[in-house]
This record gives sequence, structure tokens and C-alpha cells, in this order.
Amino acid sequence: MARWRPLSTELRPEVRRLVERLRLLKDRSGLSYASLEAKTSYSTSSWSRYLGGVAFPPWEATEALGRLAGAKEPDLARLRALWESAEEVRGKRGAGAALVMADSVPSSSAAPASAPRTPLRLGSGAAHAVRTAVSVLVLVLLASVPYSSPYVPRKADEPEWPWSLPSEVAPVGEQVECQGRSCERRDPVQTGCSGDGRVLGSYYRKQHRVQVLHSARCRTVWGSVAPAADTEGLSISAPGAAQLQEKPGARRTRMLAVLDSAGVGAQACVVVSGEHSCVNSDNRAWTD
Repeated sequence: MARWRPLSTELRPEVRRLVERLRLLKDRSGLSYASLEAKTSYSTSSWSRYLGGVAFPPWEATEALGRLAGAKEPDLARLRALWESAEEVRGKRGAGAALVMADSVPSSSAAPASAPRTPLRLGSGAAHAVRTAVSVLVLVLLASVPYSSPYVPRKADEPEWPWSLPSEVAPVGEQVECQGRSCERRDPVQTGCSGDGRVLGSYYRKQHRVQVLHSARCRTVWGSVAPAADTEGLSISAPGAAQLQEKPGARRTRMLAVLDSAGVGAQACVVVSGEHSCVNSDNRAWTD
């Protein structure tokens, strides 16, 4: 993985924290600039400026990168707090003359840009009240989790986020209990396979996020959905393996072994309110 160029020393700490977090998310996603352009409505050059600290990223781009990296709703809330904190100071003097809210450059395949929004003008008293309220909210959210931690503390039965990038060497710590076929129909968390789990595809539909995940160490894939309480079924399928169907309300599927070391061809599906939504390892999503 190529090293990031140092950020400008003129950046305010709030802006620097946001850009560093976005760089971490890109690294965790394993996506190139070209892949980001293909999966979002922002061009390669726009992503380069956002992650280089040259242009300020709109929230829509920030959120999109978070979701592509597998962020859960609490993670997105904390990311939103970081973004709002940076957005508030970027316009102040000293925030960095080169860092401005640049219009995104849409890719040729992206959807047409929406009509420009008319800025909301507030009286000085109202504007001060809004800034004060936002500042308090940001402080509360940021204080709840130390900045040095790249993810919200997880529950014992929950996979870690952001997931590590695939590696031929198992990370220090948790050992895995199986590999390949010996992992089939077993739980990814209990076997330790979720330790290097990487999100291959993520789809947000009807306030539910369904994902397909892959472990390079275990050579397996599995599906997950959040929230799961009102779902009517969750499944995972992969080339050369039978489909696994879980009961309603399941948060994740058991694992399937994959023939391809990168998990190519895997597909996770969830049923919500009678609607069947799926995402595959190429991050292609659809609803039936």
C-alpha cells in the first residue's frame, strides 16, 4: 500500500482529523480512486483532492466512503461529528487557504447532479445559537470515544470495525479455528474468522444495511445485516457452494468456503417487508 503524502501544516486540527479518518477508511476499504469513482458520484480527481486535504469533502462523499468501508450506524454518527467539527472551522481564518468546499466533479457514469441548494441565511443571534448547539453535540459525541480508536467499542459477539485488509499473515492475537471447507456452516466470530473480515459489498435499503464479508485467513465469506430484528431472512451464497439461509432476525450468516482467494462471486441477500435485497462481492446491489 502506497504511503500518504503529508498533509499541509496549515490545516486546522479538526480538518486534519477528518482527512486522516477518511484516509483510514479508504485504506480499510481497499478501493482505488478509480473504484471510488465507479461506486460513488464523485470523480477520481475529487477523491484525490478530498483525501489530499486540498478540497473539503461534502457530507455525502464522506458518508459514502464510510459505508464502503463497512461503517455501522454508530460509526457514521461519529464520522458525522468529525465532519461537522471540521466544516465549522474550515471557513474561519487559518483553516487553510487551499481547503475549500469544492464542487464534486461527477464521473461520466454518475447520476446527474441535483439542483444547487440555496444557502440558509440566519440572523447573527440564531447563527450563534446553532453553532453553539453543534459544538456541544460534537464534543459529546467525540468525548464518548477516544480519537485514537478507529472504531466504536464492539460487543463480545460482534465483528470488529473497520475490518482489516486481507493479509497472508494472521494478525497477532486471536487464532482461527478452521480454514476453507472446515469452516462451512460455522460462525465467523466464534471461529475467529471475523478478525480479518473485510467488507466486499454493502447495500443500504429501507434503513437496513446488508453486507457480504470475506476472510482471507479462513478463505470464507458470510453475510450480515443491521438492524436485524425485523428482517424475514438472511442468506449467503458463493460459487461452488450451496446457499445458506438463516432464520428471521439473524444478524449474520454462517460461513461458506470460497474457491477464489478474494471471495469473488459471493452474494448476501436479506428480506425486509417482503422485499428481497442483495449485494455481491463486486459491490453491485439490487432489489426484487
